[in-house]
Amino acid sequence: MTTTEPGLRERKRLATRARIEKAAVELVLADGLDGATIEAISERAEISARTFFNYFDSKDAAVLGVTPDEASEAEHGDVVAGLRDLAEVDPLRAVVRLAVTETGVLDQSDNTLHRRRKELIRRHPDLVQSQFVRLMHRKERMVASVTELLRAGSAFPAAELSTYADLVLVLALTTVRTTVENAPDDSDLDPADIEARALDLITTLTRSLA
Repeated sequence: MTTTEPGLRERKRLATRARIEKAAVELVLADGLDGATIEAISERAEISARTFFNYFDSKDAAVLGVTPDEASEAEHGDVVAGLRDLAEVDPLRAVVRLAVTETGVLDQSDNTLHRRRKELIRRHPDLVQSQFVRLMHRKERMVASVTELLRAGSAFPAAELSTYADLVLVLALTTVRTTVENAPDDSDLDPADIEARALDLITTLTRSLA
């Protein structure tokens, strides 16, 4: 298999994004959410405030490393395509995994940054809430994706599939959020662990209500 290396322009873009994320996390750790302004983050990352908005929609998005909606369309499509086989045998797990992936707050590509982000999430749990509100703004796209995943492996009536997809999506996002917010202080917030805990919560909930 041949791996295509990113071109110079893409490498520069990724490097700039990484600088912004690092600057945002470091400033919030040092000065708090109010003290870490977009202007201060931009100055630390050696970019203009205008350039900042080419990469992130808000300060919270930069802290969590969450790209703007239009920049994430292709990535979202790839994630859904990769979940189709799982959805055929375990549609609920596929939807929960989609919810975990779409939050963006559990990215571990940079271990140091990941540890600092975990500390910020513990100090400022409202950061996680802001991300889930943002995801709900993408609800139409997310519901369409969940509908596709449920169609692959669930027994919901076809005529009402989008309605059930809406409900399952809200349940998955809410449970993942609750799992992240209530993870023990010594937890590594590993995506696989968050997925397993969220699924266990949903299973316990549905069984208890049956």
